[in-house]
Amino acid sequence: MHSATINSLQGFKDEAQNDGNPRVFLERLSPLHVNWHNQPSASRRIGFLIFHWHVVAHFKELGLVDNMGVNPIYTVAVFSPGGAYSEADFNDAMTGVSASQSLQGLADFSHAIEGWHNEAHMVIADKTGNPLMDPGRNVFYRRFWRLHLFIDQRFESEMTSYAQAAHPQLTTSAQVIDHLENSHHSWVGLI
Repeated sequence: MHSATINSLQGFKDEAQNDGNPRVFLERLSPLHVNWHNQPSASRRIGFLIFHWHVVAHFKELGLVDNMGVNPIYTVAVFSPGGAYSEADFNDAMTGVSASQSLQGLADFSHAIEGWHNEAHMVIADKTGNPLMDPGRNVFYRRFWRLHLFIDQRFESEMTSYAQAAHPQLTTSAQVIDHLENSHHSWVGLI
């Protein structure tokens, strides 16, 4: 599957590399991020987790984790009772979502974590004053990336569960993404 969105993200990364300025990626990402979030989820060609997986992969490739001082990324404890952002209780929100053994499992996980993620953005914004609810500005804040790297870790774990159950020959997240995008077009917008 070749999507204009994924091609644009790749182009933004390439431009940032060619310019020797990783932050160019963030500047180019900002309006695309707004447009992606403004699309109703039912009409998206690229689902929440797959879109953000590509965004995070390019962010990492450009060295922006270190450049922006993103580490440490968030953990489940931060979103649990007693944690800094406990109002966005991760375990409570994800109750009933089992390990992904199928495409439907990945889609269910994506739907559940996207809903939780929206709440997490609100809670973090309320507590810090960072504009995490503004998709045009939030990509410039390390708390956005700490959250999305945390979500990406959860997604990578789900992709491992899916691959072990359905396609044991797929051993990396990149292989699973490639498989989904090339073999399961109708599911890509749901994951």
